[in-house]
Amino acid sequence: MTSLHPCLALALAVLCILISGNPSPGKRFRWPSPWAVISYLAFVAASTFCAIKLGHLDDQRAVIFSAVAGVGVCLLSAVFSDLSGGVAIALAAAGACMPHLVRADSFPGVCLVFAFSVSIGSIFFSSFQGAVIAGLAGGLITMTDYLGKAGEQKGNHAVIGVALGIVLTVAAVVFVAIKKALPRDKTRLDPALVAVLAAGAGYAVSRWAVGGDLWIVLGIASVSALVVHWLMPVDSEPLPFRVGLATVIWLALGTIGFSMLRGFGMAAAVLEGMVVLLLLGNGRAVATMGPVMGLVIYRVLRDASPDSSRAIDLGQHYGVTGIAIGALIPVLYADWSSRKVEIKAAQDSVASILWGFVLVCLPVLSIVVLGAKGASGVVVGLGFSGFVLAYRRMWSLATLGVVIAAGAANAVAVDWIGDAMDLTRQEKLHSFGWWALAMAIAAIGIVAVSWKRISPEAM
Repeated sequence: MTSLHPCLALALAVLCILISGNPSPGKRFRWPSPWAVISYLAFVAASTFCAIKLGHLDDQRAVIFSAVAGVGVCLLSAVFSDLSGGVAIALAAAGACMPHLVRADSFPGVCLVFAFSVSIGSIFFSSFQGAVIAGLAGGLITMTDYLGKAGEQKGNHAVIGVALGIVLTVAAVVFVAIKKALPRDKTRLDPALVAVLAAGAGYAVSRWAVGGDLWIVLGIASVSALVVHWLMPVDSEPLPFRVGLATVIWLALGTIGFSMLRGFGMAAAVLEGMVVLLLLGNGRAVATMGPVMGLVIYRVLRDASPDSSRAIDLGQHYGVTGIAIGALIPVLYADWSSRKVEIKAAQDSVASILWGFVLVCLPVLSIVVLGAKGASGVVVGLGFSGFVLAYRRMWSLATLGVVIAAGAANAVAVDWIGDAMDLTRQEKLHSFGWWALAMAIAAIGIVAVSWKRISPEAM
């Protein structure tokens, strides 16, 4: 990894901005609320402080630098939200380069700091599509690199996530240019065009950087995304059968990717398929990727804490409890987010901070009380929340950003709070009481600052 990679990604972002032109009816620049920005910065700063104090990373500057990179990507993507999704993807790829550059030997922990800081922005800027796309793409690019690094099959596997992000951005730029050149009545060709461009980008990375069978996995991912886009049309409500079939397709893709290249192959396939759907603007189809995304996060958790690899016994009480908790939290956030009306930006920012605090408390509670089994169950449950949300009439793509942020926090915390797994039952109950009280106070705070914004249908 050299400084050329982030420079190339940033250049592609600028090129995509220039080609996109003035969006209609949107704006070239859209500025977030100052309250949202301040609260986001404060929350990430507090989270970074906790990471430095609790973590086992010996380079504090690398942690801070990665967190700042995530913040920069999120804010810039929010500003350019009304332009092509390729801008946010390019910025996410540039930001994902930072953990490689600042601290190669501590890369796993540092990269998860970046993944968390960029994806948690989905809570604070949920109405800014660019910030949400950056959170999803940045989180998956980083996790792909993480699993490539952990596999140690080839040294360049650790940068394939970034490489994929860059070449998929090239595909996005070509797609935007072709769309501007073609008549508007040719939009029916968009899905096939995006799938072909993405498959070509994946083939280029596979043949020139990795070799082997990665191009097969990425090609299948592009075709899968095309099929799911057809099953889940943007302009109509999906049938339950189609939602289930789309979810099965993604799980089958994850199985193929894992059988060929282990967790690295699964993560790369999910990244490829997600970018195709994001460029097509089909957020509901992205929601059906929730279960396979949960499996990717589980592989990250497994490599962050090898003891967790023996913990996914879903027949045991702790594992099942963890799955239920993981699936419930994003759904609760989606319910709150979809039933709100506009109020003061300051109150909205406070509620976002409290929601972020709940997401930080979630892994701590699951690890301290449920141990490794609960931690494994939580990340699997986080993914399956997307399956539940895909059925809903009102939902937000930002919820999947919440899934990635909570998953990254869980993967980091399972190592940092590992000593808590040896606590006695009484000590666990004592810890549970304090953390549960903190979450209860946060929940009361959310209600207190947002109760006027809840629509009558919520009552």
